[in-house]
Amino acid sequence: MCIYLAELSLLDYDCIRFLPSVIAVACLFLARFTVSPKTRPWDLTLQENTSYKVSNLKSCILRIHELQLGRQYLNLKAIRSKYNERKFGCVSMMASSEEIPASFLEDLDK
Repeated sequence: MCIYLAELSLLDYDCIRFLPSVIAVACLFLARFTVSPKTRPWDLTLQENTSYKVSNLKSCILRIHELQLGRQYLNLKAIRSKYNERKFGCVSMMASSEEIPASFLEDLDK
């Protein structure tokens, strides 16, 4: 799932402003959110291990989430088709919630 989301970001010019490490952890956030939408996808362990707070990731998370939902770019069909294959776990077909709860995008206190 993370690789699929990262590959979507490669074809979006708006994502060029984000550091590769920010894209990577934003993809992790979104993958965890997609798999378990009722559970907070970012915790203190991830924050400490990556040195990123959610506030550092928010704009990247929201941009990649837009790509994941396919709201803007319909020309990403090749990537969606590729990750719809069994060998990739059909991750492009996994539905993500339309909105990320605001509480998930707030920083955690230590």
